[in-house]
Amino acid sequence: MSSNTDVAEASIGNPDFLHEMLPAAEKTALLYNLSYLCLAKFPSLERIIRASAVETQMVYSSSEAVLLTCMITSENMINTLFPMLKAAVKKGNAIVATQFLGKARVWIHDIIKEVESIINE
Repeated sequence: MSSNTDVAEASIGNPDFLHEMLPAAEKTALLYNLSYLCLAKFPSLERIIRASAVETQMVYSSSEAVLLTCMITSENMINTLFPMLKAAVKKGNAIVATQFLGKARVWIHDIIKEVESIINE
């Protein structure tokens, strides 16, 4: 997914709301670290804290990847798909317009599947 990240940053810059996630991720990591230090005498709880910290890091990175995918998809729809759809409708070509809408549906469905996989993990 790093190639998607590279493409997104090259085409749309580095969005502010993704940077706003960083302090939340850092605060969460610090809270896990503090909990870990407080539970140093309890090995079983240490393992649970470590596992939770790793899981949280994965969720943050997965969320960032999905947000970037959403941004790329919306840019593709606005800049490419919708103008082509508009032209197809103006020409009265219902088959081509339907194909473009089908393509948008597939892109949206792919994002939904990614989000569902994050939730199910």
